[in-house]
Amino acid sequence: LMAAVGICMLLSIPGYLTFGADTKSNILTNYPIDDPLVIACRCIYIVVMTLVYPMSFFVCRHIVNAVVWRGDSHQPIQSISTARFHGLTAAIFATTVGITLVVRDLGVVMSLTGSLGAVNLAFVFPPACALKLAHGSWQRAFASPKSVIEAKIKLKQVVCPVFVMIFGVCAMFSSVYETVFVAE
Repeated sequence: LMAAVGICMLLSIPGYLTFGADTKSNILTNYPIDDPLVIACRCIYIVVMTLVYPMSFFVCRHIVNAVVWRGDSHQPIQSISTARFHGLTAAIFATTVGITLVVRDLGVVMSLTGSLGAVNLAFVFPPACALKLAHGSWQRAFASPKSVIEAKIKLKQVVCPVFVMIFGVCAMFSSVYETVFVAE
């Protein structure tokens, strides 16, 4: 994974320094198609994506299994039936192949992934976890305080994370709107 990050940085930093504000969402499209060095970089990027895809695929399959079959019938991905395992694998693989066949600009996919994933990881999930951990349950987080000091503490423990979550959701919608509806 660190090698993948290193290779992506090796490609992105010089590209941004070269093109600055004119950098396209997929940096390799800024360079000429027939340049041998750019072709080599594209091949390296393909190898990186090929090596990273199975890890992402495993996590996606695990999460889909947990979300769809949660509750009393939930089983870890390692102990599900072979039919469910292959069904999940085929559905997720068909979805990713379908997306790659339909979407012509990889930059749009990367931008949407960043908009939805990174914003949630940075601004929505940590405050939600802080609320859950600080109060044990959502009901106790918003229950009536017993003293003025407890009220001030609860105010800080509830208002700050909620504000950050609202900011994150607004940033996410703004970024998705800009990616989808604002043409370059």
